Amino acid sequence: MTTRRRSIGDSAGLVSTLPSGFVMTTGPHWDLEAMPRSPRPEVGQTWAVNAGDVFSSAPELARLTLNVAHVHHDQFSQPTGALVYGGHTIGLALAQLTRNMPNVLTVAGWHSCDHLGPVCEGDTLISTIEVTDVSNVHEGLLAVSLRVRVSARRGGDVSPVLAWRLAVILT
Repeated sequence: MTTRRRSIGDSAGLVSTLPSGFVMTTGPHWDLEAMPRSPRPEVGQTWAVNAGDVFSSAPELARLTLNVAHVHHDQFSQPTGALVYGGHTIGLALAQLTRNMPNVLTVAGWHSCDHLGPVCEGDTLISTIEVTDVSNVHEGLLAVSLRVRVSARRGGDVSPVLAWRLAVILT
């Protein structure tokens, strides 16, 4: 299953094509002094998030988002059981990203998002985060393109489940 979404930049992950004034029209009233600061990320830098998140309450989360697809509620609809809604997999990936990069102010856009395999209740999700591009966009703010690869641990197996390319704004 593949979901494609495009926003800023190109498929190579370059953030240099942000529209002029993007940051200041997006967050003109941000109090940047109150935001955490971290060292400037470097292209090629990676973080392995091995302390994963166990996925729980999948049907409840699907109901809360008004997703009525039976594959998210009926444990007998798929051989692997009810599937976790893909948006919730992305949400856990973003949570892992912001725990490792606490100076993320906002997600500026998505380059692509590929769902590579199923995520099921009880899977533990782990991520690898890679910096693919860094640009200065405004006084002390950076636009950073990232590649986030998420895998699910189930039993003794580890399977890739998500490949996400996005751009974030950092302090």
